Amino acid sequence: MTLRHLKIFMQVYKDESITKAALNMGMAQPSVSIAVAELEEFYETKLFDRIGRRIQPTPAGETLAEYADDILNRFNASVQQIRGADIRKNLRVGMASNLAPVCLPQISHLYKQRCPDVEVTTYSYASAAVLDLLSRHKVELAIIDCGAPANLLAKKLCDDDYVLLCGRDFMGGLEGPLSREELARLDLILPSTPDSVHHPLADWLCSGQSEPHFVLRTASSHTMEAVTASCQAALPILRRLANYRIERNPSLKIVELEKNHPRLTFTLCMQKGKSVDPFIEEYIRTVEEVCSGKGAQQGEKK
Repeated sequence: MTLRHLKIFMQVYKDESITKAALNMGMAQPSVSIAVAELEEFYETKLFDRIGRRIQPTPAGETLAEYADDILNRFNASVQQIRGADIRKNLRVGMASNLAPVCLPQISHLYKQRCPDVEVTTYSYASAAVLDLLSRHKVELAIIDCGAPANLLAKKLCDDDYVLLCGRDFMGGLEGPLSREELARLDLILPSTPDSVHHPLADWLCSGQSEPHFVLRTASSHTMEAVTASCQAALPILRRLANYRIERNPSLKIVELEKNHPRLTFTLCMQKGKSVDPFIEEYIRTVEEVCSGKGAQQGEKK
């Protein structure tokens, strides 16, 4: 078994396809298949199962992916430190979809200035999907808005509170702060979440005396913004996102809620026991700066 075998294995693992892995590595498909077969012979176990047109790792394949990823990262780091080689660096990040529109452009801009030789790929999904990517070693870092599992290293980034986003003429020019009961009586839009995930503000509203009136449930940000701007309904939303949408659509406004409503905490997570390269540490610092507001201050000074 060689490093070449591990590189091919990790490409197949990431692409979930022999054909796609061969294309991405500039290799013939039979060569990739042979390398995987040689690894399976070496470990005396199956590493992938075929499901339709895709292949998925077996439990043994998941275990090997964890070790192979660490081995390859350590090898690249050793070459760079000892030989000073110009190795192309790649970083994959999963980011909660309600933070990415607000913070990602600034994170990307600042990080590109600091580490221009690093190629960053960002996946923006609901936090549950982001954690799934991290568990399957599809990303090195995960930025989520829910509790971090105990098997991960977690670092708090920032808190955010909810406000009500609505058209300026909604309900004749609604003013706040609104109580839970007042909010529940309004026509509201509820952003869709995976079936296993509860919307924290919806749970808070449902625990009150008045049953909330959700007139629309959707995952489409375009639909939510259009319905909100037309004053048909109002959208309970995180303050950062609300400010972001008002910058794009001045016909919207923020109505404050009473201070006893739930808040969301954004957390950065990574696998335990992994070596952290300097360029990953720099990305973490950049995310912390932007989430805390320091990144914006630096941008203004420049």
